[in-house]
Amino acid sequence: MHGLCGRWWRRGWNSAARKRRSYCTFSSPLSRSLEEQIRAAVRDRRASPEHPNCRGLTIAEINQANWEQVNLDEWLAILQTTGQMPTSTMDAMNRYSMTELTENVPMLNADGTREDTLTRNRQRLSPHSTLHRNEGRRQELWGN
Repeated sequence: MHGLCGRWWRRGWNSAARKRRSYCTFSSPLSRSLEEQIRAAVRDRRASPEHPNCRGLTIAEINQANWEQVNLDEWLAILQTTGQMPTSTMDAMNRYSMTELTENVPMLNADGTREDTLTRNRQRLSPHSTLHRNEGRRQELWGN
């Protein structure tokens, strides 16, 4: 997925002006749309069409974004066209729940024993588990 960053005219070796374009590459239409809109609103203006700034947004830039002004019409149209747009709140909750998105993904659950994301995170972040893990690391570094 590419997004046009700028256009400019450049003189060639024979003094003929040629129109040039620069592009940035994005992983999805949503990332392109968000990047273009947020970049225009919060990023410094040092980038130019000849030298575009194609790096990703920082957390600070995302936090600075005025989400009331971010237009997601293009992304919503893609969801609608491809049949991915939920028809109701309940449909969205069922279709895009944590369990639906993470539990039955064959490449992530090859042997069928993988817990869902919420269960794994609760286990990982339980006070007992965290203290036990930290104590193990302390002993590895400093001994008894």
